[in-house]
Amino acid sequence: MIRTLAAITFLFISPVIFAAPVPKEVRARPDHVGKWQNVNVDPNNPAVILSRGQFWYLGDDGSFNYQDQDEQGSPPPKSERLVFEPKTGHVQHSLIAADEKIRLGCYKIDGNRITMNLNAGSGVPRPTGFESGANGNIWHLQRVEEKK
Repeated sequence: MIRTLAAITFLFISPVIFAAPVPKEVRARPDHVGKWQNVNVDPNNPAVILSRGQFWYLGDDGSFNYQDQDEQGSPPPKSERLVFEPKTGHVQHSLIAADEKIRLGCYKIDGNRITMNLNAGSGVPRPTGFESGANGNIWHLQRVEEKK
């Protein structure tokens, strides 16, 4: 009788004792998310970086805002989106309010620098490289460490 009672008690209590917590899915923050400064990069010496006086704010949800360097406060809301596809290296830029064109491009992230090449709009093929004249407009962004 005691063995039976012990066995029944063990059957009811063991799932509570041995149940492992279900891990929550933790999604890593994409590399492109954050505050970036639009810069010029000297093609002859990529270590030479000059500010173009504009900050870009890239969100995880594809949101894209920018403001001039001398503006204070939060960036103004824009009807633009930049969608990054890390597996392919493709980027898509939508200017929803301005002209409803979707610009296709490619990008690469190297440490604290993003290089993007965006085409001129509808009907123009997606650029495949980052050299000048590679079928688009090349943008260089340098990550800005925000003060905490």
